[in-house]
Amino acid sequence: IKYIYNANSNIPTNTDALIGKKVTVLKEISATKSGRVKIGGETWRALPENDEDVFSVGSVVVVKKVDGAKVIVSTETKD
Repeated sequence: IKYIYNANSNIPTNTDALIGKKVTVLKEISATKSGRVKIGGETWRALPENDEDVFSVGSVVVVKKVDGAKVIVSTETKD
């Protein structure tokens, strides 16, 4: 039997697949209060990676880490 998915492949799945995604801020994010971001069709609680960062509604940020039911986000990096 041939499998489409190889268990040894490095394809991110589940929450690992969210890391690196660009997402839109729906509710302001700061170190003192968590905000909300939209990922696909769902909204997630979000906190900034750095305590001094504040992201306003409509900003585009990048998911750096998934921590339980929340994501840690940072500014979009320029390549």
